[in-house]
Amino acid sequence: MTSIRVPLSLMQEHMWWLERYAPAEGFFNESLRHRLRPEVEAASVRAALGLLVRRHESLRTTFPLSDGEPYQSIAAPTDVALAITDLSALSPVERQAELGRIHDAEVARPFDTAAGPLLRAHLVVAGEVKELVMVFDHLICDPTSAAILTGELDEICDALVSSGELDEICDALVSGRIPDLAPAQLDFADFAVWQRRFLDAEALEEYEEHWARTLHGLRPSYRIPLHPSACGSPTTAAVTPPGMMTFSLDGEVSGRLRTMFRTSSFVLTAAAVAALVARATGEPDTLMVTSVDGRDRAELASMVGLFGGVSLLRVDLAGDPPFETIVRRARHAVLGLLEHQHLPVWQVLEAARRRQIDVSLRAIPVALHFYHASRHRWVPGTSVVAAPPAVEGPSDPGTTAAAKPLEFRIYDDGAAWWGELLHHPQWYDESHALRIVSGLKALLAAVAEDPLLPLSALPLEAA
Repeated sequence: MTSIRVPLSLMQEHMWWLERYAPAEGFFNESLRHRLRPEVEAASVRAALGLLVRRHESLRTTFPLSDGEPYQSIAAPTDVALAITDLSALSPVERQAELGRIHDAEVARPFDTAAGPLLRAHLVVAGEVKELVMVFDHLICDPTSAAILTGELDEICDALVSSGELDEICDALVSGRIPDLAPAQLDFADFAVWQRRFLDAEALEEYEEHWARTLHGLRPSYRIPLHPSACGSPTTAAVTPPGMMTFSLDGEVSGRLRTMFRTSSFVLTAAAVAALVARATGEPDTLMVTSVDGRDRAELASMVGLFGGVSLLRVDLAGDPPFETIVRRARHAVLGLLEHQHLPVWQVLEAARRRQIDVSLRAIPVALHFYHASRHRWVPGTSVVAAPPAVEGPSDPGTTAAAKPLEFRIYDDGAAWWGELLHHPQWYDESHALRIVSGLKALLAAVAEDPLLPLSALPLEAA
């Protein structure tokens, strides 16, 4: 049977080249760890994975070369190899340590993108405790896709536990009778072909002109904010594993902010972090690395593939504006970003260089990533399955990577608002990370009381 040839999407093309120069094997792999219901058996997990591969073409896609250029090759559905490890003989503490080791080992193993398969599954069992580790090459999966797969896996496993008839579940999946699993109308290959047609030469020129206007006149100092010596540059690679500081935002403060500003929490977060960086460096022109979801159409909400990537967010804080104005400027910047998110960051940088705008992605010291979160199962329109931290403070980042000295990851599930600050010890230790988190929380608390506070009056740390 001849496989289907499809061009790469713009984001896939960008990731394919990034993977050629990854600093470590498995650096761009995407992973998830998911706790299953006790009654779910290994046979059900194996069957559910097979159904997911049948449902989503991305999970059976590889990237061979033709004349030195990659293309998407979509194969027929096949069974998924499921490794099984029984840790019942270990103590609970030993189990967690071994589970972490298994996860890290699976993530570190590279994929052969030309030959595939580009996903691995490992079921870890300890009595009634069952946890599934899944790892994907980033070319076929992003964080939102991992959350989609988690929710669908639960739906299929629940149906299998209830009926136990695989053929019946297959029919129900195809017909959309399994809750929340309506038949897929499009596949990622359709999106890639559409994107190539939509972003023709004229559209690409408009996108590039937007980014040229956005970055025009940029003269950032690239100083690392709140660095112990108040100077330094992140132009050297962050080679050590990051530390992580978890935190939650006060419910009363976040509620007041939502009511007061009536804008998205992404905009509020961007305004607050930009203000914190500007106060710390004394530079009002803030440029941050951020992430985009890439799913700007309803048809893409339940699709598995690589849509998301990194981009740039510039917030102008010149003129000592009140925080209310900073929010308006951040909203304008975020809307421009979302409207032009399909252009990969390397093309953004190339467009800037052609216009003699000097922007160095490597030198930008701060990243801000925002996630709409679901505490329980994934539902269309959300991004990740997550929960607020049980305890605030230093936390184990596991295999989490961070390329910047400071990386904020902010989560909002509509009720709670929380975050993680990844920090590299070559620039920051725990005390400095704690000071930064304290500063962000103090700033938000202050503007919840008085949104007209000017930038120069915003606190850098708790009183």
